[in-house]
Parts: sequence; structure tokens; C-alpha cells
Amino acid sequence: MRTTHPAGALPGSRLRASESNCPGRVATLVQGRRADPAAVWFTRLLGLRHLGQAAGALVAPDVLTPRRGAVIDGLHAVTMLALLADRRYRRAAALNIVVACGFVGLGLARPSGGPA
Repeated sequence: MRTTHPAGALPGSRLRASESNCPGRVATLVQGRRADPAAVWFTRLLGLRHLGQAAGALVAPDVLTPRRGAVIDGLHAVTMLALLADRRYRRAAALNIVVACGFVGLGLARPSGGPA
């Protein structure tokens, strides 16, 4: 039995929607300069991934538990480490790592809703 409200699957939902709906603005804000087409494309892709993950948590909460979501966010943070080497994307990568680690913390702090 699930012990958390389904809306709890959407922390940061405004950020997630912004990434997919206006990726140019988000990428420019995050990078601190006008975003190049690749940054806009990847920002939209990331936003869609975030929304898909949140939708999966709402539709199948027994499958996509907060702990499994934390694993997904942790893997995202690890993949962003590679972008730290590129000066063009260093700021965006660092911010992504911080946000993803925050989501990891939230996912690990919430009850899993399943059997222990």
C-alpha cells in the first residue's frame, strides 16, 4: 500500500515542464549565455525524460518507486560529470548534478511504499 500522496511524485514539476516547453530559455539561463542548438535540444530531451519519469511514478508507483527514481537521478548526475570537462557546458553540468543529487536525496528520504 502506498503511503505517500501521488502528487509527491512531481517535485520540481515546474522545472521539468519548463525544460520541455521552453528549452531555449532554460538552457540560456542555466548556461549564463545564449544557448547553442545542441544545448537547447538536450535541455528539451532532459525535460521530456523528467516528465516521463514523473508520469511513470504516478501511473505505476509500485514499479517506479521513489528509490528507483533516485537511482535514475543518480545515474543522470554521474553522466553529467563528463560534461564538467567542457567549458561551454560546465555551469549547466554542475547545476544538473546539484539538482539531480537533490532529487536523489528526496527519493531516498521518502518511504518506498512497498514491503520492507
